[in-house]
Amino acid sequence: MGCDMITAAWRTDDLSRFVPLPRFGLLGGHAGRRLRGIAFKTFATRRYVMVTCLNRGGSVRLVSAALLVVALFSLVAAFAGTATSAEAAGEVEFFEKRIRPLLVEKCLDCHGADDAAAKLRLDSRAGWQRGGERGPAIVPGDPAASLLIRVVSHRDPALRMPPDEAGGKLTDAEIDDLMVWIRQGAADPRTGERVVTDIEAAALDHWAFRPLAPPLIEAAEPDSADPSESAGTDSPDSESSDGNLSHPIDRLIARGLDRNGFVTTEPADMPTLIRRTLFDLHGLPPTAEDLATSRDDYLKLVRRLLDSPRYGERWGRHWLDVARYSDAKDGVLMYGDARIRPFAYTYRDYVIRSFNEDKPLDQFIREQLAADQLGLAGDAPELAALGLLTLGRMFDNNRHDVIDDQIDVISRGLLGLTVSCARCHDHKFDPIPTADYYSLYGVLASGREPYDRPRIEPVSDAGRAYEDEFAAKLREVRGQQQTHYAETLRTARERTADYLVQVATTEPDNGETTIFFLSLIPDQLRPQITHRWRQAIARRAFPDDPVFAPWYDLMRGNPANPAAWEKAGVDRRIIDGLIAANPQSPAEVATAYGEILRSAWQAWEAEQLAAMSAASEGEESEGGTKEALAERPEITVGRSVADPLAALLVSRDSPLWFPIEEVASYLSRQPGDAFRGLLGELDAIGVKHPDAAARAMVIVDSEVLCDPVIFQRGDPAMRGAPVPRRFLEILSSSDRSNFAQGAGRLELADAIAAPDNPLTARVWVNRVWMHHFGEPLVENPGDFGLQTPAPEQLELLDFLADYLIRHDWRTKPLHELILTSQAYQRSSTVPSGDGANDRLAQQAIADPDNRWLWRANRRRLDFEAMRDSLLWVAGELDETLFGRPRVLTDPENRRRTIYGFVERQSIPAMVQTFDVANADTSTSRRVTTTVPQQALFAMNSRFMLDRAAALAKRVETQIGDVPGDQPGVETGDGSTSADTSTSAANDPIDSLYEIVFGRVPAAEERAAASEFLDSATLTQLAQVLLMSNEWMFVD
Repeated sequence: MGCDMITAAWRTDDLSRFVPLPRFGLLGGHAGRRLRGIAFKTFATRRYVMVTCLNRGGSVRLVSAALLVVALFSLVAAFAGTATSAEAAGEVEFFEKRIRPLLVEKCLDCHGADDAAAKLRLDSRAGWQRGGERGPAIVPGDPAASLLIRVVSHRDPALRMPPDEAGGKLTDAEIDDLMVWIRQGAADPRTGERVVTDIEAAALDHWAFRPLAPPLIEAAEPDSADPSESAGTDSPDSESSDGNLSHPIDRLIARGLDRNGFVTTEPADMPTLIRRTLFDLHGLPPTAEDLATSRDDYLKLVRRLLDSPRYGERWGRHWLDVARYSDAKDGVLMYGDARIRPFAYTYRDYVIRSFNEDKPLDQFIREQLAADQLGLAGDAPELAALGLLTLGRMFDNNRHDVIDDQIDVISRGLLGLTVSCARCHDHKFDPIPTADYYSLYGVLASGREPYDRPRIEPVSDAGRAYEDEFAAKLREVRGQQQTHYAETLRTARERTADYLVQVATTEPDNGETTIFFLSLIPDQLRPQITHRWRQAIARRAFPDDPVFAPWYDLMRGNPANPAAWEKAGVDRRIIDGLIAANPQSPAEVATAYGEILRSAWQAWEAEQLAAMSAASEGEESEGGTKEALAERPEITVGRSVADPLAALLVSRDSPLWFPIEEVASYLSRQPGDAFRGLLGELDAIGVKHPDAAARAMVIVDSEVLCDPVIFQRGDPAMRGAPVPRRFLEILSSSDRSNFAQGAGRLELADAIAAPDNPLTARVWVNRVWMHHFGEPLVENPGDFGLQTPAPEQLELLDFLADYLIRHDWRTKPLHELILTSQAYQRSSTVPSGDGANDRLAQQAIADPDNRWLWRANRRRLDFEAMRDSLLWVAGELDETLFGRPRVLTDPENRRRTIYGFVERQSIPAMVQTFDVANADTSTSRRVTTTVPQQALFAMNSRFMLDRAAALAKRVETQIGDVPGDQPGVETGDGSTSADTSTSAANDPIDSLYEIVFGRVPAAEERAAASEFLDSATLTQLAQVLLMSNEWMFVD
């Protein structure tokens, strides 16, 4: 008989100390087995190694150590050269003799080409790889994770195959054959072409999944596309032709206009264009300086507006809609200050800064998904970008829903895909299989939010009190966490027999793998630990396992066979313990195992205590007590333990092990509520200390990464086939690789921001276009899937996307390009009349939605622009940048609306009335409604009445300060606007019109206002103007 190890002395001057050397495990399989047929015992001297061939009883020979090494590696190479082909041939032979006949006889009637029950085919390798409704049926190398083994073993009462009417359960020998086949890698020579589904076929030609088309025209920089050179050349009186246009956007749009025989409206007058531009870029009315801009200086105005911090506030709000920003946790039973995320605002401020800095989109994406992976300093402000992942709803602490929300905001917000629709089944309309969903699930489930968030600004003197109070509370939290962790582990070890009895005598329960909404009771076995024991035993209960081979036999009703177990290398303590216990039932087998493992752990623990006592000898210490050991989880769990039995209760691979951050889910109600209350106090401290230094709402990789499996029908209790963490198949190359850097968040960000990703740039430029024109090029900004038709202006969309990428993913050059086009500068008014005007009226009927961009779109002010502008005209707007939020309904709050406190579960009525984004989910596009409450707000709300009063007071002050008349300012196109830096007249009517509309009133308007003031106040006249369509809409 041969020896299964090589033994050698580590010290060349001590021939008495021997340790086992590893097998030739790297060879594995056939080569490994052949090499292990020759065993050596080596005795090292200073220069030589004596070798004895133990399996042949040869004489001891002295050979050179170097010569031995050369000989061994030559032997390894010789066997390795033939191992792969020989082993593969043997595995194929095993399949042909044992597995193919079994599948034909017992499976293919229901899972063949003619009848694929549950959409599962077992007549080819491609069939079981693709899987059916529950995912892939076989996981090569892992029988325990393979759905096929689960169903043929009849472990699940609801899922037993073959069914009784088809012959019933397979024999133990047949199940063993399947398990051996899968463990060897599931060799299957049956080739079968993978069936391309209708969805996959449609995706091959879907416009959004095609690479960006090369630009059909060259893009001139905005300086060379001077609006003054091309303004008016595409008027109703002239036929459109891209040959007459210098701006690339206009040339692309002209092609569609020509095909439809459309003409365009005249350019908007300068006051209208300037007001449109100000509201687009700043969300505020124009100043007198703005209104004095000539058409020749328009580009300078655009650049000045883009350089203003007001730009980031306006466009940052657009992104916060997508990011479902909120300052509160929401979706969880927390009250008072504990419900608030005190540092959520750091994400909002990060977004504003990013837009103001014109941060490249690819960098913007990487920071929001993986700022912690970019090598930034520990106090870098960019860490706040991770708020995209951490500021969603808490969903009653349902971790699965939190991750689903993260997947949704990433996929819809950045890719324009509804990946969350693949949570329970393959996407019904798009080429997104459930496996792709759970690949992303694994990435995000591998992250956690630390209690101690990084500071991203220096601590002020006023903020020192917060730091001290927070540090004290954090110590208390960590102390409680450590105590609960140690107690949970010790209790689980003490009750090892109970857990094993549960595994041996019950079927898997859904509660073992789901988030726990109901409280655990103190004496209840922790379902998570039961589940991990099931997994551990399922993976090891085989005839050759040194611990669970007897379990494998006895649980099948086979008689005890100590001789066979000893021959198989079963640990002697297992054999002796089972002989002594003489178990007669599964429960007794499990109890015996539990006692054996507990005894091994206690012996190991005694050794640790002795070592600790020796180390602390002579010192004043309690290191030799069990209590001291229990307070050191790094000793009691997670260690590398040589004893294979103690390792089952102590090592990191133990079914008992879990990250300390998860301890709250293992606690019964009273201690669990108390501990979660402590966590809430950490945030509450931040709320009551407004001067606390800003901290970033970060996410970091968990100590243990999630190896995701498909949740069948979205149910965490129905664990299907494992999937790797990787990017979406539809957007990956044929050699799609798995994420290998930690959780994979940075690799995910890189894949999304890759220049060859056809979606990211398209989605971004479509959103930018929507906010400038009121309508997107692609009708559904959050869904570029198969249900969304190609836009009429697809060439324009691709041109803009290419322009964005070629300009280093920066958005400000894109603004300049769009705003200097004739398409943007057109009038929104469709005049009535004969000739060309009649033609425009007919176009309005033929194309009411303006899909061909022959005019500008009239738009109502959104809530933020309306509120901010009301404060601005009243002279009350506080333009302070950044910082903590304030409640919008506070009468003293005069800050811009983007700095308002957002709480999903408590939205002020005035905010709801004006169609703000729903922060419960990512909002790609706001709805626009017209309801009576909007008019009632303008007529009766305290906010509106106060602004009207403040505006009237401002007018009265100006009249008192500046007597006399001043004419309006003549603009480049002959229209007249007002200089609102000072009062243009001592007439309150003129002053009101100048401040609110940027113009002097027409004669009939002045007469009507004068008559109104005969019986009303100046405040009431101010309110009337602020209720008008001219104020509420942008032409």
